[in-house]
Amino acid sequence: KIGLLYCKKGQSLEEEMYNNATASPELNEFLDFLGDRVRMKGFQGYRAQLDNKTDTTGEHSIYTEYNDCEIMFHVSTLLPYQDNHKQQLLRKRHIGNDIVTVIFQDPGAKPFCAKNIRSQFQHVFVVVKQLHCSDHQATQYKVSVTRSYDVPFFGPPIPKDGVFSKDDEFRNFLLAKLINAENAGHHSKKFNTMATRTRRQYLIDLANSQCSSQSIEQLNVSRSDGILAKKKRKTHNVPMQSLLTMRGALAWTVSVLLKSEKSNSYSLSELKNLLL
Repeated sequence: KIGLLYCKKGQSLEEEMYNNATASPELNEFLDFLGDRVRMKGFQGYRAQLDNKTDTTGEHSIYTEYNDCEIMFHVSTLLPYQDNHKQQLLRKRHIGNDIVTVIFQDPGAKPFCAKNIRSQFQHVFVVVKQLHCSDHQATQYKVSVTRSYDVPFFGPPIPKDGVFSKDDEFRNFLLAKLINAENAGHHSKKFNTMATRTRRQYLIDLANSQCSSQSIEQLNVSRSDGILAKKKRKTHNVPMQSLLTMRGALAWTVSVLLKSEKSNSYSLSELKNLLL
């Protein structure tokens, strides 16, 4: 799951980006280039905590697949907009909990500063700015990355000028960069500590619910007692031909003879030892 914030011309603050109610033609062009615009109601792929039943998180979102990875984008302009709510919590509750966020800037937007984003989870920002292009020139984007100090370096490396033309090569580069950014973010100190604490708690819960104070020998004895104490059930003789024609398995008829030197059957204690 990747967040995507829209930054208009002249904007740089978090609240300004969250309060952009609709997308510009430039953003819509970028979204259609990035992935498929899917209807969320009834969507069966990876939904990244978006509602696929009652449209409470928006009717549409951007989804794609790359190298066997499903990617769902939390796009600010596609998430619910609330009038007179500066914080736009219905949007921030998704984007603010994403490790990686794309900042899409219209031409003329102010330089992005990560200090303007207040979040405990957003660790990597991939800034994509559309450049001014003439009518006869292909669309171009300038890409830059800012990350928290404890997030390790990740590729693929950005060219020196950071300028890309809108083509399949750029799309593959960007998707690979976003996936690697997510993986690198999980190696930061904060997320590594959180993951370790979560795994530790899962193991403690598993041990408390599944472990027993009885020894293996005691468990085996009790299991044997349970087997011997079961009431003898009525058996049904199944014809050999029926067994041989059963689907999914092979069957053999087996005769078992239990006999001791003193009698024709084992005693209870002897049978216990045999089972153990």
